[in-house]
Amino acid sequence: MSEAFDVVIVGGGTAGLALAARLSEDPGLQILVLEAGEDLTEDPRVNTPFLGSSLVHSSADWQFRTVPQVGLGNRETIVPRGRLLGGCSALDSFLFTAPSKHNVNSWADLGNSGWDWSSFSDSLRRTYTLVKASKEVEGNGPLELSFPEDTEWLRVWKATLANLGYPTSLDSLSGEFYGAYLSAITVDAATKQRSYSGNAYLQRARSRQNLVVYTETLVEKVIFDECKPLRATGVQYSQGGLTKIATARKEVVLSAGAINSPKILELSGVGDSQLLKSLGIDVVIDNKHVGENLQNHPTVGMCFEVVDEKGFETMDGILRGEAPAFAAAQADYEKQIGFGTRGNLEVAAQLPVPGVETPEGKQEIEKLLDDKRRGNDSLGKNTQAFASAHEKFVRSVLTSSTEPSATYLTIPGYATYAEDGSLAGPPPGHEKYYSAAITLSYPLSRGSVHITSSSSSSSSSSPSSHSHAIDPAYFSHPLDLEILARHLHFLQTTLISTPPFSKHIVPNGKRSPAAPGPTLDDARRYVRDWATGSHDFVGSCAMMPRELGGVVDDRLRVYGCEGLRVADASIFPLAVGTGPVASVYALAEHAAKIMKADLGSA
Repeated sequence: MSEAFDVVIVGGGTAGLALAARLSEDPGLQILVLEAGEDLTEDPRVNTPFLGSSLVHSSADWQFRTVPQVGLGNRETIVPRGRLLGGCSALDSFLFTAPSKHNVNSWADLGNSGWDWSSFSDSLRRTYTLVKASKEVEGNGPLELSFPEDTEWLRVWKATLANLGYPTSLDSLSGEFYGAYLSAITVDAATKQRSYSGNAYLQRARSRQNLVVYTETLVEKVIFDECKPLRATGVQYSQGGLTKIATARKEVVLSAGAINSPKILELSGVGDSQLLKSLGIDVVIDNKHVGENLQNHPTVGMCFEVVDEKGFETMDGILRGEAPAFAAAQADYEKQIGFGTRGNLEVAAQLPVPGVETPEGKQEIEKLLDDKRRGNDSLGKNTQAFASAHEKFVRSVLTSSTEPSATYLTIPGYATYAEDGSLAGPPPGHEKYYSAAITLSYPLSRGSVHITSSSSSSSSSSPSSHSHAIDPAYFSHPLDLEILARHLHFLQTTLISTPPFSKHIVPNGKRSPAAPGPTLDDARRYVRDWATGSHDFVGSCAMMPRELGGVVDDRLRVYGCEGLRVADASIFPLAVGTGPVASVYALAEHAAKIMKADLGSA
């Protein structure tokens, strides 16, 4: 059974739906989107900000896990991925922060023409309409952005950082900021509901006759016409127990994310020939870089007991599951105020390496970079040239006093990580807490994701089934642990001891379990024992020249064939320094512009 379309997009997630909406603006293009999960666009668990994380560990989450991580004491960690229309944009924490100019320009420096800040920021601006605190409106894109309330906690945080010499940024979308700031969030200012790929991009386009979206549909592989030149002609997928074919007259686009896009390539015969042959898969394109270069932000959390004061509200009652607290939050949400309107995470700061602003501090970081340089035997399947470019970029960040090397995320309440990276709720009692999570912006550690079976059916029957091995290789580069530990040490010993924040900390109060002592060695041990991964995976189908380790070129075309592209976070060759959602939307806009030009579309 077969149907034909001009463009078949695999994955109805953050990028896939945005791309489909833009391509379907041309009525002459017939677009099909295939999504493995359900349509939950009307589900309050998706749309209500303070219910934002309730779909994690549900059928709307692929429920992947990493392989045991040597750098984390052989712990496995969870890998939540959206398995529903909208993908991770339906599950994420609402924060919408642009990458830095320096970050984006580093992609262009690898040989990716048209992917500099000037070009990329144009695509970013097409994604959103931002309602500022002044009610001034910026942009006219599909996503509705707003700013959360400027709470007492955030005012204290900004004042504390100012006392430490850090500025406050007023524009988290400028590409050039560091210090304290308040991030825009993907919450509609009028309705206080989540704005995401499912209800922003798709909803506007859904009535178009040339756009078809299938849900609960698992793509098994890309189909190729092996006549010269090699060309992708469609995909094979399963739906309702039946195997079907969708023919692509012009292009197949993989937008299944940094975990599933390389998996589909490998199942289709595109990847390391040695691996494919060992699994009985016919090799169509031999490219050992497929699934390599997987990058993710390691993160570590810390909770502090705070003074119970009027005006300094926390979410502890909600996090403890107390019915009165939940009812109060719901009542506030109906009035369009309070925690329910903004989710639980707030970006408080992006900071450089502590101490780098002094000549002595910069010299110490330079020495660390030299001492902990990765040896050639640790490169895996990355080329020496790319490894050198990666290290050069990270060095430029770590030795700068204005380029952030870590993001500090705060939660007004108790929130720390369990051993597998799940969020752990507060202990019994009535104490109030304030929490911070620190994420390393640009890890030097690079891992991989590869299939372990020639079958994709296990993922269809059970989202959590492992048919691939996810190995982010956390802390395989020793500098990552060192820099994250220095940020944690700064938080513990300097930041919370500085007024006005210090006035709100309970002296000798409760902290996270196994909270580290006052030394940098204590912080290093805590990071090794309790760090986990953020959910910001990139890099596994990297966009760069093939000889550097690339899988796609700068027009997102898979090397070695025609008619096949990848358009999702897997193409970013170096980590996005912030949470990647804004960058993924911009990528989709950028991809649409490229494809329209290549297809001769209006």
